[in-house]
Amino acid sequence: MIGYLLDREVQPNVFDTPKRTHQIRGYFHDMLTGMETVSQADISHHLGKLSSKKDMTVFVDTYKTYFELMTGEEGADRERLIRHAEKLYAKRKTDKYFHPSAIDGGGPDNLYVVDFRLGSVMKKNDWDGDSMHKWVWD
Repeated sequence: MIGYLLDREVQPNVFDTPKRTHQIRGYFHDMLTGMETVSQADISHHLGKLSSKKDMTVFVDTYKTYFELMTGEEGADRERLIRHAEKLYAKRKTDKYFHPSAIDGGGPDNLYVVDFRLGSVMKKNDWDGDSMHKWVWD
């Protein structure tokens, strides 16, 4: 993701995450960079499996929103989805899955950490609205 924002090749750093969440993040990266074609069926399958797990609601809703933003049309719906993603990000402050994370937000620092994945989607969509998560260093 950071490589996408900086327009540079960056070697991935794989964190110790559960297999399905890692798979969803991989699909997100592949869609964002266009490296591989991602099957909507695969995304739905993995998100569906995760949605049945305890404390995964914010994670699942967040990634559903990211994928909708990458595949949807421009206009009012995109604006609505971005605002929804921002609200989901705010929920990370008290979410058990996103327990204080310097990378993904959560905990008391949530107001000071940007959602770089949402920023990447905004950059990919050439979104010109206003958001604390928008990438502005080009």
